Amino acid sequence: MIRLLPLAGAALGGALVLALFLALTGGEQPAQRAATPAFTSAAKGFTIATPKGWKTVADGKAATVLRRGDDRGVVVIHERPALAGSLDELAGGLRRSLARKVPGAREAAVRKVAVGGAEGLVYTFVRPASGQVQSVVVAPAGSRSYTLDLVADGDAPDVARELASIVRSFAPAAR
Repeated sequence: MIRLLPLAGAALGGALVLALFLALTGGEQPAQRAATPAFTSAAKGFTIATPKGWKTVADGKAATVLRRGDDRGVVVIHERPALAGSLDELAGGLRRSLARKVPGAREAAVRKVAVGGAEGLVYTFVRPASGQVQSVVVAPAGSRSYTLDLVADGDAPDVARELASIVRSFAPAAR
């Protein structure tokens, strides 16, 4: 039990870094953003910037998956129908689902942020048992929406910053 305390602290620190970067940093980013190559999903109708060291491992009907070369971070992007309710209702549903599906997980932050040109939701939680941080980002886009599931090692603030830049770069195509 005592061995888990440093791991849980690192994961919580990573969750806070990720939540703060997603919620508090605006659309502007340091000069590296301009050098970041863009990935366009033919199947899902969006463009997203991929930091150096990240690669697309799947882009199909089910999902688009981006993974960091050292396996310390992953993004899974799903296209969904338009949201049926409010972002606040969605946050409540995510909270209930998390309690049921991920025993031991702890909510770290819930924020409304601009994602893909619309107001979206970032729901971040910590998985102490695995030492990972996960965020579910919901991006409404007119007649559809997207979920971006982000996972990072809890002791990797550099990965958290990269994930935040990926989310800020997300741009759904007009349909």
